[in-house]
Amino acid sequence: VQYMAPEQLEGKDADARTDIFAFGAVLYEMATGNKAFSGATQASLISAILRDDPQPISELQPMTPPALERLVRRCLAKDPERRWQSSRDVALELEASVGTDASAPEPSGRRRARMAMAGWGVAALLLLLLLAAVLGPWARRRTTAAPPVRFTILPATGSPVGGALALSPDGRSLAFVGTTADGRDLVFIRPLDSLEARVLNGTDEAAFPFWSPDGRALAFFARGKLKRIDAAGGAPQTLCDAPGARGGAWSAGMIVFSSDVGGQMKIVSEAGGGARPLEQLISRNGEQYRWPNFLPDGRHFLYFAFGSDATRTGVFVTSLDSKVTTRLASGDSGAAYASPGYLLYRSGDQLVRQPFDARRLRLTGDAVPLVENIWWDAISTWATAFSVSEGGVLAYQTGGVTLSRLLWYDRSGREMGAIGPPGAYIEPALSPDGRWLAMTRGDQRAMGSSIWTVDLERGNFTRLSFERAATPVWSPDSRRIAYCSFPSGEIWARDIHGAEKEKLLHKAPSFSPLDDWSRDGRYLVHEVVDWKTFHFDIGLLDLQNGTERRLLTEPFNQMGARLSPDGRWLAYESAESGDHEIFIRSFPEAKDRRQISAGGGSQPRWRGDGKELFFISPDRKLMAVDVRTEPAFSAGNPHVLFQTRILPLVEARNHYDVTADGRRFVVNSRRPEDASLPITVVVGSMPERRK
Repeated sequence: VQYMAPEQLEGKDADARTDIFAFGAVLYEMATGNKAFSGATQASLISAILRDDPQPISELQPMTPPALERLVRRCLAKDPERRWQSSRDVALELEASVGTDASAPEPSGRRRARMAMAGWGVAALLLLLLLAAVLGPWARRRTTAAPPVRFTILPATGSPVGGALALSPDGRSLAFVGTTADGRDLVFIRPLDSLEARVLNGTDEAAFPFWSPDGRALAFFARGKLKRIDAAGGAPQTLCDAPGARGGAWSAGMIVFSSDVGGQMKIVSEAGGGARPLEQLISRNGEQYRWPNFLPDGRHFLYFAFGSDATRTGVFVTSLDSKVTTRLASGDSGAAYASPGYLLYRSGDQLVRQPFDARRLRLTGDAVPLVENIWWDAISTWATAFSVSEGGVLAYQTGGVTLSRLLWYDRSGREMGAIGPPGAYIEPALSPDGRWLAMTRGDQRAMGSSIWTVDLERGNFTRLSFERAATPVWSPDSRRIAYCSFPSGEIWARDIHGAEKEKLLHKAPSFSPLDDWSRDGRYLVHEVVDWKTFHFDIGLLDLQNGTERRLLTEPFNQMGARLSPDGRWLAYESAESGDHEIFIRSFPEAKDRRQISAGGGSQPRWRGDGKELFFISPDRKLMAVDVRTEPAFSAGNPHVLFQTRILPLVEARNHYDVTADGRRFVVNSRRPEDASLPITVVVGSMPERRK
C-alpha cells in the first residue's frame, strides 16, 4: 500500500503513470530514508496517499539538488495527468538534470550538489530500468482494474450466527460466531487464504466479536461480560461487566462498547478494570446507543442512536475527546468506514455506500446500494450483518429481517405444531389458565416492539399495546397483562378484553423489565438498573400499598426472577460466580439461598404445582429439576429434557414457557433457514448495484 497510486486505491483504471507514482515513492525513500506517506493504520495511510503531500526532500536532506526535488514531486502528483506520462519522460529529465558544462569552472558547493545529483541520477536510472523490466509488461497488459473476487463461507464445524462477524483490520481473517452441532456458540477464525475455520476455545456463548487495532486479539461478549482473547488462542480474559451486548470497538488501548443497561455507551481499558459511561452518550431521555465503530484517526467513532423522534435516530459520530455529537444519516443500524472514503450502513433492506469525508465528518455524495436483502435483527439488537476491513474487504450475510417461530414441544422434544406464522417474537408468556399466549413482537417500521396476545383455541392475534413496550406478565386470573413501556420506564396493566382501561402501576426512572406477578395478585417482581454499578437488581412492587423496594441488591447481575406457585420461593439467575446460574431464595425475606444449576443456567420456570423447575443451559438445552418444598426445601440434580433451537441467549430475557402440568412447552425457535446463514466475502472493489 505504501507505493500504490491514488487511482489504484480508488479502484480506477491503472496504466504506466501508476508505475511512475510507485517509482517516485521509492526514489523519495532512497533520498530521505523515510517513506513518502505514513499512517498509524492502513486506513490512515490510504487517507494520506489520497490527500497529503510528502514532506519536501530538502527539509530532510538539505543538500538535495532542486532538480531531484522537482522530479520526485511530479512523480507523486495525485492526478495522473499532472505526472510524467512515461518512463522515457523521467529518463530524459534525469539526463537533462545531470548534464554538465566541462569548460566552465563551478563553485565548490554547486559542484558537490551536481556530483550528488549525478550519483542520484545513476541510481535512479538503474532503478527505472529495473522497474521497466519487471513492471513494464504487466502495466501494458493491465488496461482495466481486476474485478472483485467473491466467495462464500459456510463452515461444516460451526454454522454462522446472523450479525456476529468481523473482518480483521488487514482484511486477511474473518472472525464470526458459529453454532456447533451440540448447540454451543463459539468464536471461529477463518483466514481468507484457508479452506478451514478454527475455533477459539473458551468463547462459549460468544456474541458480536471485534478485533484489536493490530489484529492480534479479539474482544467478544459472553455471559454478561466483555472479554478478550488472543487471536492465536489461549484463555480469555474478562475485562468488565456488559449485560445485553450491543456491539463494541477497539482503538488506542481503549474499548468503547454498548449494553442494554440504560442504553448507554461505555469505555474500558483494553487491560480491563471498571467501565465508565461516556458523558456525551448517557441516556437522559430514553435514547439507546449501539454499534460503535472507530474512524481512521482512532478517536472519532460512529454509532447508532435510537431516540424518541427522527432527529434522534440514525447514524451519528462523536469523539473520545469531545462532547459534540453529529447526526450523519438516517440508517437503522450501525455504520462502518471503508477506505478510501465511504460510509457503509443499512437503509431499508439494503446495505448502502455513501461518500464520506472522515476529516470534516460529513457526507459528500449520494448513497449507492451495494447489497440487497441484507440481514438485520428486528427483534431486539438491530444488528446488521456486515463488516469491512481498513482496505475495503467486505463480508456480509443476506436473508432480510430475522424471524422466529412459536412452536409446541412435548417433554421428549417432539415438535407438536406452530402458533401462528413466523414473526419477530420474543418473551412468550402463557396465561395461568392456559388459554392465551402473550408475547413481545418487533415492529420493523417503528423500530420498536409492542405487546400482542393470541387466543390458543381460535388462533387469532390481537395487539394489546400501542406504545413501545416489552416483557409481558399475566395477572393470576388471566384477565390482565402488565408490561413495561420504553423509553419512559412506566409499568402498565391492561385488561386483555379491553373492558378495563390501561392503568399505570409504577413509574421507574428507566426501562424496568417485568419478571413475574405473584399468585395472590399483590406483588410484581421486576428488574432495576443500579446506576452506580450498571447492573440489574431485582425489585419488588407492592400493588397493595403502592410501594417499591429492592429485593436483591448486589454488585453483579440478578435477573429473570420467578415466584413459586405457593409464593414461598423465588427462582432467579445470578452472575455472582462469574457465570449466570439459577438460584433459589425464600420469599419475601429473600433468605436461605440455594444454587440449583451447575455449569450455567438462565430463564427459570416453575411447574404449576411447584414440584419441578425448568431452565435453559448455556448450550440451549431445556433442563428440569425435581423440587420439594415440604417439610423443607430440597432439589434434585438437573437433567436434560431436549435440545432447543432458541435464538442466541443475548437476544432476550426469555424464549419459552411451560404449561401448568409441565407436559408441553412453547419455545421461540429459530427458523431452519435462519439457523445457518452463509457469509459472502468480497475482495477487491465493492461493486455498486445501481437502481
